[in-house]
Amino acid sequence: MNYRADIDGIRAIAVSTVILFHFGIGGFSGGFVGVDVFFVLSGYLISSIIFDQLEQKRFSFSNFYFRRIRRLFPVYIVVMLVTLALAYAFMLPREFREFGQSLVASTAYLSNVLFYMEAGYFDTASHLKPLLHTWSLSVEEQFYVVFPFVAWACARFSRKQLFTLFGVFTLASLIAAALYIEHDNSAVFYLYPFRAWEMFLGTLLATRVIPTISSPKWNNLVAIAGLALVILPTLFYTDHTLFPGLSAFVPCFGTILLLHSGSAQNGWVYQLLSTKAPVFIGKLSYSLYLWHWPLYVLLAYIRPEGLSAMEIALVMAATFTASLACYHWVEAPFRHGRVPFSNNKLVVFGMTAVISGIFVFAGYGIHKTNGLPQRLDTKTAAFAEAGGDLFGDLSGCEEEDNTLLPGIGYCKIGQPLQSDSYTLIWGDSHGGAYKRGFTHLIDGTDNHALLAWTGGCPTVFGIDKDESVSSRAIDARCKTRNRAVLELLQNDKRINAVILVGRWSYYINGEGVGVDLHNKIAVWPENSEQLSKEAQADFFVNTFMNTLTTLKSLDVTTFVVEQPPEFEQYIARTLAINLMNGSSNLEESINKLTQQSYSKVEARQGKMQQALARVESENLATVLRTHPYFCSDEICSLMRDDKPLYFDNNHVSSYGAVQISEMFSPVLNYLNTQASAEKN
Repeated sequence: MNYRADIDGIRAIAVSTVILFHFGIGGFSGGFVGVDVFFVLSGYLISSIIFDQLEQKRFSFSNFYFRRIRRLFPVYIVVMLVTLALAYAFMLPREFREFGQSLVASTAYLSNVLFYMEAGYFDTASHLKPLLHTWSLSVEEQFYVVFPFVAWACARFSRKQLFTLFGVFTLASLIAAALYIEHDNSAVFYLYPFRAWEMFLGTLLATRVIPTISSPKWNNLVAIAGLALVILPTLFYTDHTLFPGLSAFVPCFGTILLLHSGSAQNGWVYQLLSTKAPVFIGKLSYSLYLWHWPLYVLLAYIRPEGLSAMEIALVMAATFTASLACYHWVEAPFRHGRVPFSNNKLVVFGMTAVISGIFVFAGYGIHKTNGLPQRLDTKTAAFAEAGGDLFGDLSGCEEEDNTLLPGIGYCKIGQPLQSDSYTLIWGDSHGGAYKRGFTHLIDGTDNHALLAWTGGCPTVFGIDKDESVSSRAIDARCKTRNRAVLELLQNDKRINAVILVGRWSYYINGEGVGVDLHNKIAVWPENSEQLSKEAQADFFVNTFMNTLTTLKSLDVTTFVVEQPPEFEQYIARTLAINLMNGSSNLEESINKLTQQSYSKVEARQGKMQQALARVESENLATVLRTHPYFCSDEICSLMRDDKPLYFDNNHVSSYGAVQISEMFSPVLNYLNTQASAEKN
């Protein structure tokens, strides 16, 4: 097909909105739809080329993939090499290890599958993944693999028959995405079968069955409508929009209208898209897309406190400069065969295989060596390890949608569900943090435990909650989880004891402290109205006491873990990054961030400490004290033998949980006493 300048103009809109969205520029909360615009454009362009070549009987698979490689792979090589070097220099071992895995997957054009498999509660945050944006390239490459063979197999079909065939494919993929999105949003977002309809929309237009618009007036109206359907979602969609699925149809259909109206090569929208500025940006769009995300992520990585407006402007300038250089010195020369041997298919295919193999080998090596921790000095490595060690090994864990204990996210310690008796550990994220510690304590004994835990979910009965870092659906799961736990306690007589774990001060005060002060949580009586902040504190303590009373009425022996001290400004990963890049003095940082006055701890936890004293005096539960492991009368420290015991300002690390696992000794003593009594 002949070159169309307006398509570069559409590319300019797509890449600009994606970059503005990723960089957090206000007003572009839906800029992620730019990727969907690219999918439609790819479907249209690739389909048009292949359909034309098949009709002219000059289509060749080798020519097709030869052209695709020359178009895409040279810039990919440069970006990956630079990203690899920067990641090696600045990333901590845990994230660098995951980078190695994503390097393998993106080189094999399977990163969309990898990121889908990683999606979930325990997933590394997206802003720590320099290659996350390659998921869309993988989806397109999967289209490039599948589509040519389907089109070739249907070479004898008429244009109308092709339209009908791909119309069926489009509807099937769209309907599947619409029906499945609420069940598994990540699958619909990342996986090709649920995205194929976007490219097939372009394929439908490429059949040229849809008649051209002869009236300039109507052509203009169609173009205006298309532009509006592309632009408006970038302004009004948010992270709360159920996307993709049917909501993605709006920008995709808008792209189709722009492409179709642009084929007449007239009208003011066509002229606007074909002007020098958007065409220039459109020509750089592939390089811009490849460069912007790793540069942004790696700068944000070494600035964990957040990027300033000046730093965002700097990364924008670096993105544009690198893209311009790549376009002129890499992309265009290779694409047009101006580089030695770039017209030789054997050389191009061979070098692609060799370089891909090198990337795969490098990525595998990084992953296999756990991110090359030897790059760090001993003390920095200790903080880096703590920063990646919140829950430890999560094998044997299931999320709430499991079939065995529906509504309860749990981890098995030993074989609780197959044993004659087991201990129930009921917790929020702090419960998960103690998993390795309790495992260490009972290792080698005939004791088993079921750890039922959900982050941000208070371990009390009869509440509703609203947390700023959560969604309504996740908040609702907390109530479901707690009801399911009560039902389990009522019905499963094998439970020999229950251990309650929680960040009690968070629920009493309604907010975090220090580095997580921005995290807010409201708790109130189930199916009632929200409470004031002052009333919430008294309500939570009363509900906590009522929960213990309920457990006692069920004849369940109960233990309560005292919340460990909070170290307001400490985050292990942030400290390790600052130490690694030289922006923090080690001894000064340790003294400042890893210590907390005990008076502040008491002030923050005072109301719960009073409640725990009541618990003991009324014999409702045994309190498992944590403060003695960290605090003297005046100061608390999270360090032991020059190693940190905390992950962030309020969670002990998995290693830390092992170091203080003796606090669970009263539980083990009780279990041993019970076992002896049963034998006698």
